[in-house]
Amino acid sequence: MANRTATLYIRITTADGKRRYCKAAYQSKGRLKPQYAIVNGEPEHHRDGVYYVRFGADGGKQQFVLVGKDPYVALDKLEEKKRWLRDRERQVVPQTPVNSKPETSKLSMDDAVEQYYKNLHSQGKDPKTIRAYKAAVEEFRKSCAKKFLREIGRQDLIDFMGCLRKQPPKLRKDGTPRKPRRSGDPNRTYFNKVNNVVIFLSAHGINRLLKKSEYPKFAEKPVVYYEAEQVKALYAAAKNDEERFTLDYFLKSGVRDGEAAHAEYSDVKSGFLNIVDKPHLKWHPKHWHIRRIPIPQDLIAAIAERQRQNPGCKLIFPNRAGNPDEHLLRIVQRIAKRAGGTFHVDLHTFRRTYATLFSGTTKIQTIQYLLGHKDIKTTMRYLGIADLNSPETRAAVEKTFSAFKTAQIDTAPVATTAVM
Repeated sequence: MANRTATLYIRITTADGKRRYCKAAYQSKGRLKPQYAIVNGEPEHHRDGVYYVRFGADGGKQQFVLVGKDPYVALDKLEEKKRWLRDRERQVVPQTPVNSKPETSKLSMDDAVEQYYKNLHSQGKDPKTIRAYKAAVEEFRKSCAKKFLREIGRQDLIDFMGCLRKQPPKLRKDGTPRKPRRSGDPNRTYFNKVNNVVIFLSAHGINRLLKKSEYPKFAEKPVVYYEAEQVKALYAAAKNDEERFTLDYFLKSGVRDGEAAHAEYSDVKSGFLNIVDKPHLKWHPKHWHIRRIPIPQDLIAAIAERQRQNPGCKLIFPNRAGNPDEHLLRIVQRIAKRAGGTFHVDLHTFRRTYATLFSGTTKIQTIQYLLGHKDIKTTMRYLGIADLNSPETRAAVEKTFSAFKTAQIDTAPVATTAVM
């Protein structure tokens, strides 16, 4: 009769250098004690221990399935084998030995990559997100000589980082090398690409190859937002109503570029701009975060006037073909070029400006909702600080330390005269 049990073991290396399989240790309430093995009846910590699931195949033969160092993945595999054994007993599945290796051992790199791409499309990921994942995975595939997914390890990711740093400059169409970018941190690009490859590997059950300390390091950019003089310069450089309306829309709604491109007149109701799913346009908000944004009356009136001038058009920002205009940044770039300023131009800077304008009067949780952020830490990174050279900041410094000096005087010990 076949063995119906499945047990979690951990392979350790003893003090004399021998390898040994021991049962995994559990806490008093039945929870797994990570990286602890039962040695001579007592729990013993083994940082480099590797988990295996032991179970009985047909014929009573015991099999050990390697599941790696992650204790939570090990528990998942243990439950999976228990379910398989129960199903086999009820003859739900054919009574044949299960493969003793993880599913990733069957996959070649090429098959794993193609399957991953199909899954991204099936999950309805944003096209920009898919392009970013593809670019990173393709570069990794070129740098990695491993044929099967199960062969990939920590060193392959570290070698990939080296390949990214040694990349030759990109070429123009005429074959000449392009000039290096003046702005941006290449280390941030390396981090993003390595992280996208880690996500790809995780999708196939390969986890925790790198420690946090081993990822590429990069310096966080300071928050950039438009100050009053810069906004004034942009509006002064706008040469027609279309450009002024575009500036108004981004500055007073704080939306993302995709949310603006797919906005329709029907989204404006009762003083609110509604960010909603658009299946007829094959688009949805980032993280599927639908929300209502209160907008000022002058923007509501401008949108109504725009609709009156464009009867029959549903989109607020259509392109020449009547589809969503996904190149709105170009309008802002043209305005900034005429303004002659050296300030950074992108649509996210409008979102940071929007958030910063609200920061003095509105709770951070409200700003988080208005921007459509899942994590409040992201919102905090959007909030700019006051101009350190402004008279207001200087006055605040003087006032703070004036009060501090007064406090020092008040608390100083009083001198006493000795009585003879």
